[in-house]
Amino acid sequence: MDSFSNLTQLSLLDVLLWPVAAAILGALIWILGNRYEEDDGSPLVKWIAVAPVGFALVKGFSLVLRVMGNSVDAVIYRDAIGGRKMLFAHYAAFVIPLLVAIGIAAWFTVRRNQDRI
Repeated sequence: MDSFSNLTQLSLLDVLLWPVAAAILGALIWILGNRYEEDDGSPLVKWIAVAPVGFALVKGFSLVLRVMGNSVDAVIYRDAIGGRKMLFAHYAAFVIPLLVAIGIAAWFTVRRNQDRI
């Protein structure tokens, strides 16, 4: 049995669940960690958010790699997953965690520059 036999049963939830859930968890940890830091807590708590966001990026990137390229496996995978909606779900599985990571980096940079003033 080949690895592409169950692809017709994939849903959007199957593709997006882990990357999006981990990205949301990372964003939530970052926000709560910043609030904890403002209340004179440890600044290290917010950096726990890097782990789930990193996991989401790796998981999402692995999904994007499966649909990119001209290899035989990528072409068969793209044909097997179905329509454009599923293809865009694979890309969204990487883009959503990437936006969360960019947001965390921007928040950190802006916050650091405000503290210097």
